[in-house]
Amino acid sequence: MSSTSLKRLSGLSLLTGSVIVIVGIVPGFFVDSGPADTLSVATALIRLIGAMLVVLGLPGVSLGGNQRIGVLGLIGSVCTSLFFLMALATEPIFAFVFPYLAVKDPSLVSGPPPAPLFIFFTIDGLMLLIGGVLLGIAILRSAVPPRWSGLVLIIGALVSFAGGFLQGPIGDLGTVIVLIGLIWLTIGLWPKQADTSVSAAVYQRA
Repeated sequence: MSSTSLKRLSGLSLLTGSVIVIVGIVPGFFVDSGPADTLSVATALIRLIGAMLVVLGLPGVSLGGNQRIGVLGLIGSVCTSLFFLMALATEPIFAFVFPYLAVKDPSLVSGPPPAPLFIFFTIDGLMLLIGGVLLGIAILRSAVPPRWSGLVLIIGALVSFAGGFLQGPIGDLGTVIVLIGLIWLTIGLWPKQADTSVSAAVYQRA
């Protein structure tokens, strides 16, 4: 498989995964469902599938643009990937463990999470904060579009982290903003990758 095909597949995976995760988050803004409700289970599974695709696609897209974003951007990409990688562990909890506990003993899911799970969620949030800010700064510092997708990533990361200390779905809103930034970044990089491959082909023929 050529590097161009790999970049395109990575971009498709990141783009599709980001949209799927957003689809799994948005219903929570409008419907207040319990842990054992069908909607909660279904959206958790949707987010799980989307996170898998994001984890598969984000490194390839970042490595494809490594000449633009540099080491700082690569570190940000790794931290952002770790955030979604950790989601692969948390979403099954929301999809299978919490619904079971809610049926057996609702008090187990009504209070704050246990200390180890709280620490895990905090680390997860820090990964998105560090990753989104570093990747966003690296994109803003680059001279090639889509530069302003970096600002969206920074805003989303800050909103998501702040949402961990506030009530309501503010943290989820921040995650959606980050995903929109990744979608913008992916769409912006795709034509550039295609143009690069075409230019290289023309050069070789000449």
